[in-house]
Amino acid sequence: MKLSLISFTAIFTVSLLISPLSAKEYKDARVYKWVDKDGVVHYSDKPNPQIESSEIKVQANSNNFDSTGAEKWQEDYNKNKEVNKEAQDKLAVQNAKKKELCNGFKSDLNTLKNIGRIVNVDADGKQTYISEEDRTEKIQALEKNIKKMCK
Repeated sequence: MKLSLISFTAIFTVSLLISPLSAKEYKDARVYKWVDKDGVVHYSDKPNPQIESSEIKVQANSNNFDSTGAEKWQEDYNKNKEVNKEAQDKLAVQNAKKKELCNGFKSDLNTLKNIGRIVNVDADGKQTYISEEDRTEKIQALEKNIKKMCK
């Protein structure tokens, strides 16, 4: 019997805390508390006529949830998520272009280092060979660009 009274007391207390009463109903509500001969605490909306009961002051919960703040947060979150996705997509395109450029540098460097004589052909079809000095300068420039851009 004692366990069921404790359970009832706990359930009653919790229901008081979470019941959806308005502030006016809280203001008008009266809750009484008393302890029986076995030391069990009881709560009721009526005082116990057999045992001295004390009235408990019930206060309205001022922690009201404002859903407009949550909606604004969700809206901002979705907007930031979209902006971040666009930035990631842009970065992915830039990285792809950079990789393509680096591959071109590496290919040109390989050609300059491993092919005998390099021939340039102008718009008229005239062929000219690059000098060893030009070849060395181009190799150094490509190595510098690779070191700078292809990390």
